[in-house]
Amino acid sequence: MLVQPDDLWVDWWIPARDPRWSDDVRAGAVTAGRWWRDALKVLVTGDVEVHEGPLSGAAQHRVVCFAGRGPGEVFVDGRKAVGLTQWRVREGVLLSSVLPARSSAALVGKLAIAPEGLADALDHHTRSSLGLDDAAAVVDLLARASGSPAVLRQRLLP
Repeated sequence: MLVQPDDLWVDWWIPARDPRWSDDVRAGAVTAGRWWRDALKVLVTGDVEVHEGPLSGAAQHRVVCFAGRGPGEVFVDGRKAVGLTQWRVREGVLLSSVLPARSSAALVGKLAIAPEGLADALDHHTRSSLGLDDAAAVVDLLARASGSPAVLRQRLLP
């Protein structure tokens, strides 16, 4: 997952004994996406939806994870807003999510060979396109939606 300065990066650690835990990889991701959806619905206009299906998108675009649709990822009016990844061990799952501060289109120029259509596939929302200047308000809503008194970590990189 690419993390750039001022991105809103939020992680949750869900222990295996926690009632929010699921053995189903897709279900765990969708749950985190629903937390984001619930928070964003309060703060943005537009249709906020969670991708509940399998990984989708052009195979050649998978060189950049934000170019496709993965389980639990959040879209506003059809454009990706929140990317999600997870790391699982028998003790639990670390769910990591990011709402970008700026476009990821610059990545295309850094690739030795950029697949055709990748720049269009990377057209996503940013904090500013959604009017989300107050990161603390977003994190507070995420904490409430997830049932956690606080998220594991929230970072705005300098």
